Amino acid sequence: MKDRKSVTFDPNIQHTQVAYIHYTRSESNSGDFVQNAELTEVSGQFTLDWDHAEDNYWVFFVKPDENYLITGLGADGNSDIYSLASSNGLEISSLGNIDGYPKLRSTNCAIVDSLAKKAKDLGYIGVFGYSRGKNDSNGFAAAGFDVIGQSPDITVTAESSKTVDVVENDELTFTIKIKPGEVAGTAAGSHTSKEVSVSNISVKKLMINGREYTCSAPQKGSDGTWVTTVSYKATAEDCQKGYVELNVEASVDYTVQLAVSQSPKVTTNATIEKSASTTCYIAPKNNVRYAWSLDAPDSVKANCPAELKDVVILQDGVNINNQVLYKGTVHTVDTTYTSGKTIDDNINGGIWSFSGWYTDEELKNPAPLSEAMTEEGLNYYGKWTFTKTVSDLTVTKRVSGLLGDFEKEFKFTLYVKDDVTIDYATYAKEFGDGIPLANLLSAETNREGYKGYRFILKNGQSIKFTGLPVGTYYVQEDSYDNYTVSAKINGADTTVTDRAVTAELTKEAMTIAFTNCCDLKPDTGVLLDTLPYIVILAVVAGGVALLMLRKRRKEDD
Repeated sequence: MKDRKSVTFDPNIQHTQVAYIHYTRSESNSGDFVQNAELTEVSGQFTLDWDHAEDNYWVFFVKPDENYLITGLGADGNSDIYSLASSNGLEISSLGNIDGYPKLRSTNCAIVDSLAKKAKDLGYIGVFGYSRGKNDSNGFAAAGFDVIGQSPDITVTAESSKTVDVVENDELTFTIKIKPGEVAGTAAGSHTSKEVSVSNISVKKLMINGREYTCSAPQKGSDGTWVTTVSYKATAEDCQKGYVELNVEASVDYTVQLAVSQSPKVTTNATIEKSASTTCYIAPKNNVRYAWSLDAPDSVKANCPAELKDVVILQDGVNINNQVLYKGTVHTVDTTYTSGKTIDDNINGGIWSFSGWYTDEELKNPAPLSEAMTEEGLNYYGKWTFTKTVSDLTVTKRVSGLLGDFEKEFKFTLYVKDDVTIDYATYAKEFGDGIPLANLLSAETNREGYKGYRFILKNGQSIKFTGLPVGTYYVQEDSYDNYTVSAKINGADTTVTDRAVTAELTKEAMTIAFTNCCDLKPDTGVLLDTLPYIVILAVVAGGVALLMLRKRRKEDD
């Protein structure tokens, strides 16, 4: 024997079964030696060894799973594909009539013959073999193959012999069309193409509204569908609904032939059992249409919640949420969107409120809870109105007075109610980017029910709070000696209490302008209302001193 080599197989096996045998022809051609005496099934990746490229053979047998067809078969490496059938009924000794590369030629090995016959008896329909793998620089490397199975579905449609003015106990005939499913895709690998045919379809069970009925034997139509009919007596409930429900269980006899290297072709003959349901209408179909419009600026509409965007806007000329009902059918008006329903809009800072459904575009006639379908159909209209529920608050700072410090930092606190959500509120100083309000340093507060956020402004600076829910806020400045505080709201004077301004924030933006003034005169230590007395005292003291000086001079003389 020559050096042992190995090949790794990486097969693509779907809804099929694959088994192999491995045998080695002796160097003297005197006979064959079977490495494995049983069919060995494979599924995922596996590795096989052999001793010589021309004298070792793997033979793979393939068959579909139950209720499946082999629709793709291919192999790479040095391999050809053959059918296990032959014109004289598998007189292949067993593989002797398969000649040519990979030399699965005549053999006198009884075990090989018996295994091939066993494979056919077990339902295997195709065979392919290898005597070498795909080469690489070191010899034998890898091989792959595809064995693909499919189980096509069926589709069913039905039509009633009468669809207008059907009443209870009317005798109807339903024409049912059964369409066999198509085999998808192309055959795997480069070896095969396929021919698919359906020889027969039989109905195993037909159910109409939960009861079993007997239909005629299906006949093949020119369009490739199979047609059957059934008689049916309409009930009061059918007339109310306008339709009946059908379910068909059918057996489809398929034949799939794969064109491969040798004749005859690898052929799958299988009966596939499938079921399908359909609706048969016994009344004219009419439409129920719902549509709504959006009452808001275009910029707000463009960023409205997805729930509103998903439904086409009426003024775009497209109806939405269409349904199909039948004349006389009682339709219950949609209750998902009722009058007063709201949707939060955190992007635009507000809420959308729904008007409820109306039967006219002017929204003058409220829709009833339910009404019967008419020949014209049913149309309902509504409107979503946007209301802004957040606003912006700007705080500015100015310093005035002869002694005002224009570089001084003044500290403030913004007081926000405890129950106010500030998840979408931001702040920005001057023209900076918005920062979450929650990032500001929290402040202790003696205002019950409020929390505080600290910020600092100098002369000429401002801070803008964006996305604050409408409501009551307080902005309070810290206490600073020698400064008086005044403020204006949107340019109008406002009351300042304990250096705080109350801000009643509405949907309109607000600006609070704080001014700190320092105009105090220098402290000389002299009070003007006591100056005359000081001057008199100084004159008296000076006179006393002069008298004493003269008296001393006289005594000296």
